[in-house]
Amino acid sequence: MGDVLGYYNSYKRIHFIHINNSISDSLQKFVCAHELGHAILHHDANTPFLKKNTFYSTEKIEAEANAFAVELLIPDEVVYEYKDTSVTINEVAEIYGVPKEVSHLKLINM
Repeated sequence: MGDVLGYYNSYKRIHFIHINNSISDSLQKFVCAHELGHAILHHDANTPFLKKNTFYSTEKIEAEANAFAVELLIPDEVVYEYKDTSVTINEVAEIYGVPKEVSHLKLINM
């Protein structure tokens, strides 16, 4: 898959998530969550390939898929565990396999 981290597509009502097996397990987990976001939020769209350095994408569907992945991988309960510590959201994101480039998308409901 080269530089392609993963992508989602559908064919005849069958949905597929493709993940590059050459990337780290941690990144594969995030890519899977991102593509699952597309499958749930944008199930009728065949999304463009998620490539390296596209975590900053301004395309609405990419931003929505990133936010979905962050919320899925860092539930509120996890954030609450670190509430009274010096651990930052970036450090929590790293622990849970979320790239620091998108950790700011975590919505914290206190």
